[in-house]
Amino acid sequence: MRPPQLLLINPWITDVAAYDLWAWPLGLLYWAARLRHVGYGVHLLDCTDRAHPALGKDTVPSRHYHTGKYHTEILEQQPHPVKHARRFLKRYGLPASAFQTELETFEQKNGAPPDAILVSSRMTYWYSGVCEAIDLCKKQWPQVPVALGGIYATLCHNHARAHSGADVVLQGAARESLPAWLTAVISNAPEVPVSSPDEPPFWPAVDLCHAHGALPLLTSTGCPFQCSYCASHLVSGEYNRRSPETVYAEFIQRQSTYQTTDFVFYDDALLVDSEHFLEPFLDRVIEANLPVRFHTPNGMHYSLITEPLAQKMKRAGFTTLRLSLETLDANQLQTWQRAGETCLFHRAMESLRAAGFTRKQLGIYIMAGIPGQTVDAVQMAIDEVHVAGGQPFLNEYSPIPGTLEWQRALALSGYEIEEEPLWQNNSLYYTREEVFPLSVFEELKQRAHTIPLALSCK
Repeated sequence: MRPPQLLLINPWITDVAAYDLWAWPLGLLYWAARLRHVGYGVHLLDCTDRAHPALGKDTVPSRHYHTGKYHTEILEQQPHPVKHARRFLKRYGLPASAFQTELETFEQKNGAPPDAILVSSRMTYWYSGVCEAIDLCKKQWPQVPVALGGIYATLCHNHARAHSGADVVLQGAARESLPAWLTAVISNAPEVPVSSPDEPPFWPAVDLCHAHGALPLLTSTGCPFQCSYCASHLVSGEYNRRSPETVYAEFIQRQSTYQTTDFVFYDDALLVDSEHFLEPFLDRVIEANLPVRFHTPNGMHYSLITEPLAQKMKRAGFTTLRLSLETLDANQLQTWQRAGETCLFHRAMESLRAAGFTRKQLGIYIMAGIPGQTVDAVQMAIDEVHVAGGQPFLNEYSPIPGTLEWQRALALSGYEIEEEPLWQNNSLYYTREEVFPLSVFEELKQRAHTIPLALSCK
């Protein structure tokens, strides 16, 4: 009997700006491995795969460390929040025509339509790409059931149920709800037992991707912290660690199979209990002496960086580091129950600079536009980062549903930002009149990008 066939779709990014800083549909790749192992046929259509053959002449060459720009198309419909910001909403990834062709040729390649379609979602404000992908699937195969999961499906659940067009909208990690749904809609659905990412068959199915120069690594899921501006605990569930031995085995398998040169940590809390998890992994990497680089685009907790850890990170090949500073304002830190952390930031920076990391390698995230924040607080953080030897990266505040800060944002901006998820876009929310004036944001960005002359040689 023919095994059930599943089409897994990672939709386009629909935004006013986007750059591929090592983005993979990692959750979807984990599900692909898990479902394939129990007997499903899995087929991936990743609209943001910059190496997808369907791009043809529209392929955009990669830049540093396998990052790069996406192929883009301006959308015909430009919603109010985008017009308000005087920007253009674009589709980043495969041309819409190429996506349609992939659907039309699916049956030729596989002999029949898929038995079910699984669609992932990322940022809440990218929902229009999700809706478009599902709409095209429904037009191609009206009878094929579609499930939607991921961040948008979880944080904007009611909006997704009302607007996505999916037959079911799953929340959170969906470890039990997705297998149950597949059993309900597919007559010969294989059983999907609870699995561990420590077992090789359940490592992400990166073989379904078209480029392997850079690949993701995940040493943990979830986050033990519950910061008031973050929704990791809602999306990923409880915090779990993988053994350093298994992470190293996955790393070696990827490096030897694909000659991968760049590995990107996707953890939300990479440095937690590092002496028992990350550092044993780094010890093995250092001993192997392989020509690889490591990158951490997700901001790391600076309070957990010690001098020995910084030395090991440097020796192992860490190249791109991002730290989540967010603010140095004493009142804000007190509100976030992080009082007294300023000295820990300086300790971390001293350790990293002593280990040999350069200013260019040390990107420090600073949040701007938090409800109640002052311009002076942002300026102070920018200046402190420059003095400490890092490069400030200004992050416009993005109101995230389900977080404590979300309630403050609702009180400030009203329910419009809930009814229209585009207002949750950091590139659009900061243009609202209740946030800093646009001219102030531009001045702050310029301040962040300009290294004081006295520090330029350090």
